[in-house]
Amino acid sequence: MANDGYVGNDTGLSWLFRLLNIGVAGLLAAAGVFFVITGNFQPIVIGILCFLFTVMILALELSRPWPLQHHCGFLFMFLGRGVLYLLLGVLILDSPLFNIISGIIIIVIGVLFCIMHFTSFELYSRDPHAPSPVHPVVAYPAMDSRYNLPAAYV
Repeated sequence: MANDGYVGNDTGLSWLFRLLNIGVAGLLAAAGVFFVITGNFQPIVIGILCFLFTVMILALELSRPWPLQHHCGFLFMFLGRGVLYLLLGVLILDSPLFNIISGIIIIVIGVLFCIMHFTSFELYSRDPHAPSPVHPVVAYPAMDSRYNLPAAYV
């Protein structure tokens, strides 16, 4: 089975993507504060959504909670995370200059993640706490065990 262009799970740039994800969480939290400060109902709801997504992104970067792994599998792919960042970036584009700048930065990071989906495969492994196999396991883009193949077969 030929797999041209495969980069693999353990990329040398995984620290950069983790840093970008934590940066997006920080920008979302700051934008959420600006939305909550305004005091109107609609911006407060957007601010609460920003805080919820901030907690979710940080939880995914610091650990792998089972409910998020089970129900939000799209967050373990570049495309899923990129589309989420695009939607969040568009959501926080609003009148304060900081929110406009934060939204543009998050949209650019979302576009980067979407591009990475088509140039690379999975960034995160299926179970980070599992012991290393004898042969490295290749996780194909979907978070599904039927696509895990020993690296020797790829």
